Amino acid sequence: MRSKQWLIILLCAVLALSGCGQSTQTAQTSEEYLPNYVPLDEATKNTIDSSYLEMAEDWPSFDQLPPTHAMILKPVMYEELFGSSFIQRYFIDMIADTAAFNAVHIGYECEYYFSDETDTVDLNYLENLDRVIEWCIERKLHIIWDFASVPGYAGGGPNGDILDNPEHRRQAVELMELFSERYANVPSGVLSFYILGESDINYFSEEELVALTTELRDGLRKSSEDRGVLSNLWCDDYAGAFFNSPCDGLRETDTTVGFELYTADLATLMGFPNNKAANGRMYANGEVTSILGNFPAGTELSFLLKVADGVGLDLELVLWADGEEIARLDCNSLDESSPYFIRRDGEYYVHLAGYPFTVTLDRDVRELSLGCQCEDSSTMVVLSNISLSFPAEQTQLHQEFYNPPGEMGTTWRYVEDERQVINIPCTSAWAGQVLPLSTINVHSDGSFDIEQANEYIQTPASIRSYVEGWANWGEETGTPMWVSEFGYPMSMPTEDRTAYIRCCMEILDEYDMGWTMFTDFHANWGPIVYKTALEENISQPPDSGYVCHGDFYWDEPVLEILREYLPD
Repeated sequence: MRSKQWLIILLCAVLALSGCGQSTQTAQTSEEYLPNYVPLDEATKNTIDSSYLEMAEDWPSFDQLPPTHAMILKPVMYEELFGSSFIQRYFIDMIADTAAFNAVHIGYECEYYFSDETDTVDLNYLENLDRVIEWCIERKLHIIWDFASVPGYAGGGPNGDILDNPEHRRQAVELMELFSERYANVPSGVLSFYILGESDINYFSEEELVALTTELRDGLRKSSEDRGVLSNLWCDDYAGAFFNSPCDGLRETDTTVGFELYTADLATLMGFPNNKAANGRMYANGEVTSILGNFPAGTELSFLLKVADGVGLDLELVLWADGEEIARLDCNSLDESSPYFIRRDGEYYVHLAGYPFTVTLDRDVRELSLGCQCEDSSTMVVLSNISLSFPAEQTQLHQEFYNPPGEMGTTWRYVEDERQVINIPCTSAWAGQVLPLSTINVHSDGSFDIEQANEYIQTPASIRSYVEGWANWGEETGTPMWVSEFGYPMSMPTEDRTAYIRCCMEILDEYDMGWTMFTDFHANWGPIVYKTALEENISQPPDSGYVCHGDFYWDEPVLEILREYLPD
């Protein structure tokens, strides 16, 4: 372990010497701590220097704070980069140095600092939080401490047993009481807590969610009566698909209720704010997706599949050209050697996520039609993207959609070759009913129209409608509202991603809502990414505006927009 630690330190030193940009500051690996688990009653006193608390005496209380504009820090996501999940001073300073945020949102799974087998807590993690509080006070950043999990619960649905395991429920409440007592002398304007992240309304009944939220809130306020407590309701309702009525009982919990602001289909953000997307849900033996235009011989068609739901080996995808079948994907042809073949519950299934159904036309065609067939008519296939590629006389830059090996999600990269490419994104958003499939008209200049209303994709109007629905509910019930998480992929074209972020900022500012922006240091979510992750894993858009700061790249065009809307 010691040799591995020194290897990581040496790697960081080499990266620092070769770094670019304005900052000479680099991320350092945290010192390796041995666990120090103690009973909860031995962890009730924090180690914060009193001088820092004096610095925060004149801060407004939680209920008087301006809207929090927070960047998330999720230690589990960068542990592999730096050899430790401890929060480093460097991260806090970097967030403050952007001048784009007034808060940090820290999400720790309880497995990192709590043992449900022995009812003990690791003092090292709590003392790291003490240091974070000191650093944030110094840099005037509010802290949202996110209980990303508690005993018997992890965000996003039925990932635990907290509803039917009284021991886990007791432990969760006692952990809340510990944090309340340990930080009772920390002003509420410095530190608030976020509970039950992504509490899925399909998992909790309203009564269960309200009861558990109330118990955890009471625990957090046991020794800190004015402590800010934020909660979250995770509707399966990605920004504009449709507005689910929130859990009305949450208004009784005296928490700031949050909702997520995302789009389920990232490719549909291409061309924002005038983005267009086809309905990608195709049911067997039903309607077909039609593409109309003038397609010369040599045109390459690629249908990128996102998922196949409940399909056996009898599934077939069929492509017709001017009414004549020209290609068929027979899933019986995929055997156990195929990465798209899986066995589930003793039955054979084909898992088509990321499969590119590709065909090259051998003659001129005016109408293309795609459908799926299966003995089970309820079988569904979802398209992620339709790509039309034509030979061109000169080299052009275009976006290529694909699924990275072993991953479910669709992403894209920038490719330069002698072809003209038209990418038509598809969405799997569902408005509670089977939607008619699209007819797509492709024009000679590369533009296209879709003969179907797309109110279930993300546009400025749908974002406004979505936020307004939550805001109205909050006003009617006297419930403070916030956006518990939103974000964007860094590989989005510069024009599109800045238009999207500005749109979100304008609307959230109008409704005076705080928010947390999701940032993943080692993946494709901005506005800050580790240098090697961007250089090795992220397809950087032209004129991105990314600026290298030490070991990280900053998305400067997006940060500039965030600075405009930062509360005074």
